[in-house]
Amino acid sequence: MKQIYTPEGMQDILIEEGFNMRNMEADIRKHLRMCGYYEIITPTLEYYDVFTSGPNTMDSEMMYKLTDKNGQILVLRPDLTIPAARVFTTKIVGDKAMPKKLFYIGNVFRFNEVGGGKTNEFTQAGVEIMGQDGCLVDAEVIAKAIEISLLAGLENFQIDIGHSEFFIGIMEECGFSDKETEETRLLVEKKDFAGLELMLKTKGVNDNVGELVLSIPQLFGDATILDKAALYAHNEKSLNAIETLREILRILDDYKLSEYVSIDLGMVGSLKYYTGTIFKGYTYGVGFPYLGGGRYDTLTGNFGKKIPASGFSLGINILMKALIRQGMCGLAPSCDAFVGFVRKYRKEAIEISQFFRENNISTHLDISEYDEGEAVEFARNEGFKLFLYVREDGKVRYINFNNGVDRIIDYQDIIEWGNAL
Repeated sequence: MKQIYTPEGMQDILIEEGFNMRNMEADIRKHLRMCGYYEIITPTLEYYDVFTSGPNTMDSEMMYKLTDKNGQILVLRPDLTIPAARVFTTKIVGDKAMPKKLFYIGNVFRFNEVGGGKTNEFTQAGVEIMGQDGCLVDAEVIAKAIEISLLAGLENFQIDIGHSEFFIGIMEECGFSDKETEETRLLVEKKDFAGLELMLKTKGVNDNVGELVLSIPQLFGDATILDKAALYAHNEKSLNAIETLREILRILDDYKLSEYVSIDLGMVGSLKYYTGTIFKGYTYGVGFPYLGGGRYDTLTGNFGKKIPASGFSLGINILMKALIRQGMCGLAPSCDAFVGFVRKYRKEAIEISQFFRENNISTHLDISEYDEGEAVEFARNEGFKLFLYVREDGKVRYINFNNGVDRIIDYQDIIEWGNAL
């Protein structure tokens, strides 16, 4: 028989990983609701133009494309931040109560370089605060990223924070053109010192400017790096960025979360997308960030109105892989009780199962009509904690596999007995 595989970049998520993923998503959803965030759900299919119109666009080569019956190009959403901006700008912004704290959890589809935990379909969870700027907003977004990381079970992780305006200020101070700025940005992002030196030499940049540019990728570490950065920068834009980061660190200290944060002024990001604070989350076990975000005050302009916004998204699948590789993969799925029966006591077995479930005891009602011996073997092999079997005489055999108790009880007493299980 021909074997059928999943398409490249797609994967089946099996029982244990699926169980822990859904638990993680439920924990994130509960936490964000407790923090005053409201969930939005956007379509899996979006118009191609949503992601390719305006200055803040995504690479069309990474998108899964198809057409509708009218010939319009659709895509499987490659991202959830842009649809969130679309929803906010076109359907929520008329609400006078601002800002809006939004979140989402959903699957996205994107052609990636598969490997190391990356797939072409993955689950994103994210937070967006729209309609408000300022350090308090950026600090809260970063705090949510840290809180969710801790909630998921991560212990060893780091959130690196930068600011796009620091880099832009330095480029303007050096008198670089837009083309030179973008070329420099790419090299700085990769911390490619050799490439930077070659570029500066080729362009005949003077020593003072060259020293300033070469300093950028080296400006990372704890909060004291901001003092060092202030010695290099002599322009208002960069100095304001430094002060913004100092204030964000002070706020995160109030959250008691500053231990998870470091500074990286060489983290620049796309200058067309990010307009201020930028951050990424790293942990061992995966070779790339598991979360990323920042301020993007121009993104909503794609949909007709520029509105201040800040947020982040994280990859649930990548986070799961990191936890597994760190030996913190969560719980194995299990069911508490098995209830079997002879046929004439089916109704009673169903009543026992319903009672247990009402009392938060997960219960497997036998559908295989095992005899008592087969039922015991099945329940033991499947890892049930409790076993109940309604026998031919109407009595119930009860086994607790955890402590070895094995006894017979009357069906009439099962409800009272169940309260004590």
